[in-house]
Formats: sequence, structure tokens, C-alpha cells
Amino acid sequence: MNPNFAVYTHINSPVEDVFKTVVAKETFARFFMPDCNADLIEGTTVSWGEDCDVQVLKVVKNERIEISFKPSNMAIAELKQGDKRDYDAKVVFYFEAADIGGTMVTICEYGWQDDRRSMLQSYGHCAGWQDMLCTLKAHMDHGIDLRNPPGIRPNYVVLWGN
Repeated sequence: MNPNFAVYTHINSPVEDVFKTVVAKETFARFFMPDCNADLIEGTTVSWGEDCDVQVLKVVKNERIEISFKPSNMAIAELKQGDKRDYDAKVVFYFEAADIGGTMVTICEYGWQDDRRSMLQSYGHCAGWQDMLCTLKAHMDHGIDLRNPPGIRPNYVVLWGN
């Protein structure tokens, strides 16, 4: 079974504002990827840090953003050693006006293979995207910066028994 997933949240801002916040590097860097080097523009490659490039496949204003990446390039240091995976995974952001007002943001990630590295990494990505949505919500709904100071992450080698 391939580890595909979706996470979502409601944000109390219009679709246009939420979409613009995610697309723009200045705001995206505030709540998710501090090393983001460019806006998410269709047909471009955007760097989110060292060896962490995403291809922006499609952007439909105020509706959807599709990106792809190589899992071996996005792996945390503990998983990169000896990583020979050469396939793309895909992320799709959906923005929808909610019936109660505001915006429903859904992030789907798929294309993972069923090897151990991909399974572990996909769980990390799922948690990362949920954290991104919580941070975006705190930023947009309450003006709170959950990224400053940044937290530390656990030692995955110890946790996963590599």
C-alpha cells in the first residue's frame, strides 16, 4: 500500500488572501519554509533549502497549486545516506470557499512508493503539512508566529532504529 494522505483546516480569511499568502515566498517563509527562494509560479523550480527543490507544475489562482519533488532530495539527513530512490511525489494544495465563510485548505500528497524509507518519510511529511496548516492558521487568524523560535526535532535514527 502506498502511503498517500490528505490534511486540511479552516482559515477565517477569504480564499484570495489565503492563496496569496501561500504563493508568496515572503509569507510562505514565515509559516513554513524559511529558505524559500521564490514565489510558487507555474513552470518554475523553487528551492526550499539545500537539496530541497520543488517543481511547480500547476497554479490555478485561488483554487489549486500542484508541486512535485524527489523524495530522495527531500529526505532528512538520517534518511539521505544511501538513498537511491528516483521517483517523484506530488503535493496538491486546494483552496475552497467554506460555507461558513473563510477558506478550507486541503493538502494532498501522493506518489510515494511502498518501501520503508518512503513510508517513514511520508509520515514525516504528513506531520509537516499539518504543522504548516496550523502555523498558517495561527498566522492568518490570530497574528501569532508559531515558527519563532523554531523547535527542535527528535533524533529519528534512535526512534526508528536505523
